Parts: sequence; structure tokens; C-alpha cells
Amino acid sequence: YNIKVNWSVDDASIAELQGDRLLTGMSTGAASVTAEWQGVTSNAVQVNVAGDPFFANQWHLNNVGQNGAGYAEDIRVLPAWQSGVRGAGVTVAVVDDGLEMQHEDLAANHLTGYSWNYLLFNRDPTGGAHGTSVAGLIAARDANGVGGMGVASRANLVAYNLLEKYSSINEADAMLRHNDKVSVSNNSWGAIDGTGELARA
Repeated sequence: YNIKVNWSVDDASIAELQGDRLLTGMSTGAASVTAEWQGVTSNAVQVNVAGDPFFANQWHLNNVGQNGAGYAEDIRVLPAWQSGVRGAGVTVAVVDDGLEMQHEDLAANHLTGYSWNYLLFNRDPTGGAHGTSVAGLIAARDANGVGGMGVASRANLVAYNLLEKYSSINEADAMLRHNDKVSVSNNSWGAIDGTGELARA
């Protein structure tokens, strides 16, 4: 596919732009973006990098060769953001070891009342470094003045701490729980080769 991206920059500290990449000064300012794909031009939207101080380090979202990484080897999410797609209205279940639901970069996206703790049989699976990290990659809130941003920074998050009390019954429950609300289930775990035992991916 061929997407043509046009940037107009509000802050002079964003010194260089190339194609669909912000090259320098990403930690300050905002860029107004339009994208053209197959002759259709999107509405201009703001990509506010000032509100996410670690965005410059998120090479998986916007790879400009940070720390020796290969230029443009990323998930190419900017065109989706430019078209206004940020995950709003989508609920993602993080099926993992838990989630720090009050984390400053996740709390705004946590959907209250839908998470589940398999150890305590309640709706608070707080904890889990791995699950929290995964949730941040998915839906860390954008433009909030802290941290970075997730690929779907306006998606809702729920968490099921299946890995803290795994059983086939709990796994089935986690895959079916709130199916009417959950659009995506993230399962960053699997069996260790030769053992059949679940482990964090």
C-alpha cells in the first residue's frame, strides 16, 4: 500500500520530518497530520507528543533509528492514529498475571467492574508486572503528561489474572467472561516446550 502523509508542525523543536516519521524533538510539541491513501485525504488530526514524554523511546510505534534500531521497523500505527483510530469503544481483556489498575498511565482506560481475580474471587486483580507491562503496550493513555502511549491509547482495559491460579476451567472462563463487552483478548502466555505448563510469554 502507499500512504502519503503530510505534517505541519506547531513547535519548532520538531526539527525534521520524513515521510510518516517524526525524526527529532518528539518529546515536545504537536504535529498536525493528514494522510492520503488511494486518493482519499483524511481530516487533519493532532499527534500530541508533548503529552507523552517517553514517546520518543517507543520505537515499536515510531521507529526513527532510536538506539541503533532499523529505521521504520515498527508497527506503522501512525496512519491509523491519523485517521482518528485510537481504540475508543473497544474493550481489551488482558489475560495474564494481573494489572496495576491504578497505574497513572492505565487508570483512565480501566473499565471498572469487569476485571476478575481468580485467587480472591473478586473484581480486583491488582498486581502483575507482566500483565501491567502488556496493558501499557496495548492502551497506555495518551496526552496525559506521563509515560508513553499504547497502540490503542483510548481502548478500555479489563484484566483477568488467570496465570495466578491456572486451571482449564479458569482458562475457559477467562476466554468467555464478558464476551458481550470484550472485543479483544490478549493472551501473552503459552506452554513451555515439552512441559505443557503455562508461562508468561
